[in-house]
Amino acid sequence: NEGFDDNGANDKPTLYFFYVDWCGYCKKAKQSTFNDEKWNTIENRNEVNLVKVNCEGTEEEKQLAKEYEVSAYPHIVLKNNNKSKELNAGVSPSSISNLISTF
Repeated sequence: NEGFDDNGANDKPTLYFFYVDWCGYCKKAKQSTFNDEKWNTIENRNEVNLVKVNCEGTEEEKQLAKEYEVSAYPHIVLKNNNKSKELNAGVSPSSISNLISTF
């Protein structure tokens, strides 16, 4: 998982957004929450690293989805070191902010 280092060059947690291209809810989450313009307006954006993972993409992405046992889309995992928290329903800017603020 070289490309998916949990902490990158800093100590911020990583927010993984697991999606597939054919999923309507994923498309909605990409538009409402994870497009660059909208993501930049989420108040907690500076507190986490965002990694978008296409569960049907590269072998590395597929392996990461398998490691996190992703079975429904979209699926959000907030992780830092040994701590993680998941969100797999109601993906929105406010639910992401709440997830980050209660991490």
